Amino acid sequence: SMEKSGGTERVVANLSNMWAKKDDIEIIIVGKSNKSFYDLSSNIKITCLNIKSYNRNPLSVLLWLFQITIKIYCLYFIYITQYVNMACFNV
Repeated sequence: SMEKSGGTERVVANLSNMWAKKDDIEIIIVGKSNKSFYDLSSNIKITCLNIKSYNRNPLSVLLWLFQITIKIYCLYFIYITQYVNMACFNV
């Protein structure tokens, strides 16, 4: 979550703002909120995977990791498909 004011969130916000000066940036968050404690550039999009946190049961941890892996793979596939389509149309 980017709602907290912790060090990790600050570093992500600072690096994203720096990179957003040159290109559009997307931050992918495992949680449910797309709000940020720190100010973000308008070139930054926050995508939430909406995956609930896990409890300490090992099976729950594996299920949680599996959900994250599948969602990230799907996002990757969507981006690659868009990139290939854009490259084909720009030729």
